[in-house]
Amino acid sequence: MRNAVYLDFFQDKIARIAIDSNQLNLLVFDANGEEILEWID
Repeated sequence: MRNAVYLDFFQDKIARIAIDSNQLNLLVFDANGEEILEWID
């Protein structure tokens, strides 16, 4: 997702939305910053 547009949510960055090539990706992170969920539309 090199050309993605990232929108960070919450101060702790527990979620990130990445928009790339007309795809919507929702990334959710745990307290250690590890990715625990990726949802792609």
